[in-house]
Amino acid sequence: MLVWRTAYLPKPAEALPYYEQALAMKLDTADLHSNRGIVLRELHRHQDALASIFRAVNMDKQNVHYMTNLGAVALEMGHNTLAYDCLKYAIDRDSNMPIAEHN
Repeated sequence: MLVWRTAYLPKPAEALPYYEQALAMKLDTADLHSNRGIVLRELHRHQDALASIFRAVNMDKQNVHYMTNLGAVALEMGHNTLAYDCLKYAIDRDSNMPIAEHN
């Protein structure tokens, strides 16, 4: 599971076509949408990133990693209330998530 971090994505522009190809092949999973959102965020396509991660959250509402990813993108976009709600949700459910505590 990738959680939002630049270190995991040395070449996001090269990764994006693979996510798009997987979606075209109907490999519609929450992980795919979340990780695609992380790549889009790295490419500064924040609105697309938010939409992709929202899709992941809608597919698996209990996943704290998706909520953390959503909160990180929302924070960068200035959606502070959404960011707070997402990161609080993640911390409340898994207090050992350091990424949630630092966003």
